[in-house]
Amino acid sequence: MTLCSNCRRNTAATAQHRCEQCAAAAAVAGQPAAAARGDGAAPASAPLARPVKVPRALAYAVIVLLCIGVFVDLFAIRSSLLMWEAADGFRNAPLSVTEADADHADAVMAVAILLKGLALLGTGILFIVWFAAARGTAALLEPRLTRWGRGWAVGGWFIPLAGLVIPRLVAGAIWEASRRNPDEAGGAQRSTILTLWWILFVFGLLTWQVSFQRYREAWTIDEVASGAGWLLAAGIINIAAAVLAIVVVRKITSMQSEKAAAAVRDQYSPLPPWPPLSRNR
Repeated sequence: MTLCSNCRRNTAATAQHRCEQCAAAAAVAGQPAAAARGDGAAPASAPLARPVKVPRALAYAVIVLLCIGVFVDLFAIRSSLLMWEAADGFRNAPLSVTEADADHADAVMAVAILLKGLALLGTGILFIVWFAAARGTAALLEPRLTRWGRGWAVGGWFIPLAGLVIPRLVAGAIWEASRRNPDEAGGAQRSTILTLWWILFVFGLLTWQVSFQRYREAWTIDEVASGAGWLLAAGIINIAAAVLAIVVVRKITSMQSEKAAAAVRDQYSPLPPWPPLSRNR
């Protein structure tokens, strides 16, 4: 009688000196049925080469900066309203607006524009870093989906004109690869969330650039009021885009965390309960 080389309790029943229970446990843990037969066949699918690290810290940092950006946009909206009221008041009743009021509105607007520029720069850099890390994680979670790789996740933002489309395609690839089962239904939801976020982001960014240019080149009261109105509209659009960006970052991070945890569970599934100890006489 030969005992099982794994549990050392039951009688070995395979060529690998395992009992039937341990051979079945090996099959559940990822080995093919051939392992239970003991014929030495290779596994049907290879386990993960290394644990998948989801960029949670980067995602949280991006969300924090996006929230700060929302407050900056709110401040910019208030500044735009202040400047528009000053310009409109001077246009309708010139004596009702003092030079101090105009200087105060202009100073507040200058601070708002500076903060907006810093927020865009900092959030943009960190978002691209997270974007590339998320694409790398998606490639590990779903190696079959190889289109729009990590290089596009960085370089795609800086290609003239194409940069208005490529990051959206990369985001779609990240979303698809991060789902538990990419073949399941759900593409419509993905397209709706990502497309709406991307449209608002591009539209808000272009509106901000146009409005800043109009305000900077304004000479007359009407031009100043028009530039302030454009900045006000850009702030509202940017807030909506930032809120959707937070939703996208949270959703992708959540899906990748769940899929990575599921992969670990599938790779290291627990052994079945031990059978009662049998005594061989």
